[in-house]
Amino acid sequence: SAIQRKRNPWENVRFMIFDLAVMRQPIESRLATLASLSLPPHCQLVPHRQLTGHDDLDAMESEIVAAGGEGLILRAPNSYYAPSNFQKVKRLHRDLNRSVLD
Repeated sequence: SAIQRKRNPWENVRFMIFDLAVMRQPIESRLATLASLSLPPHCQLVPHRQLTGHDDLDAMESEIVAAGGEGLILRAPNSYYAPSNFQKVKRLHRDLNRSVLD
């Protein structure tokens, strides 16, 4: 008889890191510090990139949604961490039963 290993339901959980809020530096410095850290395997940095305009924003938002994401968080270059420095980008999406607007 075959012995089957019982799967741990937590083994595929990832801790996604977006920012280093405790560091009082511009976003570029915070991201550089995060990139230099040696993180455990269950921790993953969320990729960041600078957009070049509305077409780039639309393309990136479409890519994220197609991959199962909800939308984007925008921050100005050289910005410090503060809740008022973020802008959410979420579009109206339709599925078979409902519409979602945030």
